[in-house]
Amino acid sequence: MSSGPVERAIRGVVGAGQRLATPVRAAAFIVASIDGEESSWSWVPGGTGLACLGRALEGIVPFLAGKGWVEIGSRYEVEGKVGTLDGYLKRCVKRATAGWVAASS
Repeated sequence: MSSGPVERAIRGVVGAGQRLATPVRAAAFIVASIDGEESSWSWVPGGTGLACLGRALEGIVPFLAGKGWVEIGSRYEVEGKVGTLDGYLKRCVKRATAGWVAASS
């Protein structure tokens, strides 16, 4: 599977084992793996693994297009607030992942 622009951009600055912090609460997490073969990306917040499909990450570009600043909006709820990065990502993953994705981007 070929990588898209988001995968290439993230791979350019983030690697497996790298420790990052979320933008708002500065909560530490580790990028456990970036598996281009299956387009899955795993983050380990507080020891819990999570995989998000690469195609959801690639969809961030069209989601953000023409919007200017977009609220990250991470919520610890199953549904995200419409119009936020969290709301977009919860179509794929029903966890508060927007802060991790924003920190990785």
